Amino acid sequence: MKMKQETNADSENELIEKIYEQRVIGNRDEKNAALSASLFVNECPKKGRYVEAKDNIKAGEVLLQETPFAAWIKPSLIKTYCNHCFKRLKTCDIYCARCENIFYCSLKCHDESSFQYHQTECNFLSLFRLLSKGQLALRVVFKANIEQLFSENEMKIESKSSEDVGEYEKIFDLVDHLRECTYTNLMFDVFGAIFLSLLLKKLSLIDDKSVLIVGKVLLKHLLQINMNGIQIMEQRIADVQQLPSGEIIYKIESLEDSKGLGLYTNISLVNHSCYNVTKSLFNGNQLSLVAIADLGKGDEITYNYGPHYKFMPKSERQTFLRDFYYFDCECKACIEDWF
Repeated sequence: MKMKQETNADSENELIEKIYEQRVIGNRDEKNAALSASLFVNECPKKGRYVEAKDNIKAGEVLLQETPFAAWIKPSLIKTYCNHCFKRLKTCDIYCARCENIFYCSLKCHDESSFQYHQTECNFLSLFRLLSKGQLALRVVFKANIEQLFSENEMKIESKSSEDVGEYEKIFDLVDHLRECTYTNLMFDVFGAIFLSLLLKKLSLIDDKSVLIVGKVLLKHLLQINMNGIQIMEQRIADVQQLPSGEIIYKIESLEDSKGLGLYTNISLVNHSCYNVTKSLFNGNQLSLVAIADLGKGDEITYNYGPHYKFMPKSERQTFLRDFYYFDCECKACIEDWF
């Protein structure tokens, strides 16, 4: 029966939690727990790495599920959502005792945030928060403990002292399209990387000998965020109903504005198509990629980056993707000239 929001909010919240609990990968890949066992990562010279179905997939299956390596929340939302997992706050009772400017939904999120990045950014958070993707790039650097990972002059991971270095290697390997960038597109991020590295030195967060390598790494991450950053959306579960069989049915609505920006390791391997075979769903900043159509063995798993054949003519889609993502789309919608 349909749940009555106005009279039984607690019961509906319990149903919503069940929905999130049920939205999980059935069988996980043995080597990469974020992926379904029905997928594998392939590679070819033209596409680079891409994700393919190694079994038949039914609509509704969860294909991928992960939290971001690092994320940035919009400053206007710091008292609305947990600043670490991005779930909606019930109260603002848990916060950093030093800066009193960052709020959490639980002690777990507080401790993880502090250990991974906040203890480094804490004294300067009011400044860093205004940098948007610049703060996201800094959080990647802080979490990876960058000075222990690189030599003074080489952008090559040398040490594995951090427990997060495995995930950081995946981030570091994401495409940045440095060589394809036009001077105009590159200039802003070059200046941004220079500014950020000099700012870190001014704040005594790095020493003189680290300025160059940290600047290079920050430039790489800024470019990677351009290519791979995911807008973390606020989604609302509506029309929740529980059938007599116990099955829960519902509708998910995405609100227009995002909560912030995240850098994820696995969704970044999924290529674009101008039509939807998957849909991204968010529980806080945890991203789930769900099949919305049946897929056959050998089909490529794709994800729409924004340009969609229903809303944008082919010529405009191709121009946008070439200018911002540096590739010519050859999805079915483009090859068959759907629009």
